[in-house]
Amino acid sequence: MRIHLLFLLTAGAMSLSAAEIDSGPKPGQAAPALKVKDLTGQYEGKIVDYLEVRANEPTVVVWLTDEGWSRPTARYLRAIDTHITKQNKGVYQVVVRMTEKQEEVARQLPRAQQSIRLVSSALTLYPGAAIGPEAWRLDPKASVTAVLVHQGKIVARFVEAQVNETSIQPMLQAIQKAVE
Repeated sequence: MRIHLLFLLTAGAMSLSAAEIDSGPKPGQAAPALKVKDLTGQYEGKIVDYLEVRANEPTVVVWLTDEGWSRPTARYLRAIDTHITKQNKGVYQVVVRMTEKQEEVARQLPRAQQSIRLVSSALTLYPGAAIGPEAWRLDPKASVTAVLVHQGKIVARFVEAQVNETSIQPMLQAIQKAVE
């Protein structure tokens, strides 16, 4: 009984702390610049501001810390990619890795693309500090911060300690609403 109660208290504390993570700009705010090094997408090999070049199109931006890069996260990214590819409404996903291991991750992401085979997505690397750009207000406790941007504004934001393919429903609903 004591162990069960301790587990419930610990699980409740973990849920509470995950709910308290405030990462990324809030819906309704203007989207900050998104200058990244594109490693697998439409601008492969270049530094690009994806939100500038996609100014009027819906863009899912998924910020990942080193802890956020995992097989379950790859399934999450693939599930979003599959949905937006089938939907065919101009939505694009930009996955941004934040890391201190810039060279290693730059080699890793193209190999990961060969494995997960994203179609409507770019795997990119933030070329600055491992905490991301200051304007994005990313909390390092959030291993995954997913943001939907449309017409220069933040439409939706989802902050997770961990994700998998079953975590995509809120994002899919936000995408559907944005493209209607």
